[in-house]
Amino acid sequence: MGGDLLCQFIEKKSLKKDPNTPYNLNRTLHMGLVGGLFSAPTLHIWYCRIAPALCRSITSNKAYYPFISLFFDQTIFAIMGTAGFFFFMDYLDHGNVTKSVANVKEKLWPTMITNWKVWPALNLINFTLIPVQFRVLYNNIFGVLWNSYLSFIQHN
Repeated sequence: MGGDLLCQFIEKKSLKKDPNTPYNLNRTLHMGLVGGLFSAPTLHIWYCRIAPALCRSITSNKAYYPFISLFFDQTIFAIMGTAGFFFFMDYLDHGNVTKSVANVKEKLWPTMITNWKVWPALNLINFTLIPVQFRVLYNNIFGVLWNSYLSFIQHN
């Protein structure tokens, strides 16, 4: 929700939108709903359960764990999470599965290119320096800015 609040504030100030344009509460509530019911649980399960188990299943050499985690994070997890975000946000706005799938097809790959410019370095730090129990918190700190970006892409 914080990401959308920030996004709407920036849109109003820097994109020269009509100053009388009202704040869109539904948009923020949809972000909160998708974040609370989809993103937060999947992030927690990914960082605290799946990524560590995946690493252990591939090798016992812990020196490789950050790179294995990063590879799967930036391929399978990021792509599925971003697609899920765009699908659920659009579905909440329009209630149409076909339109929501089209929204994913339109926005996923340009967003993933930006993702790959930002998240690999942040997540390499996360997987190398941050204890497992704090990885979701670390991710959420940068996630506010990322969610602002996602909100902008979804609504513009």
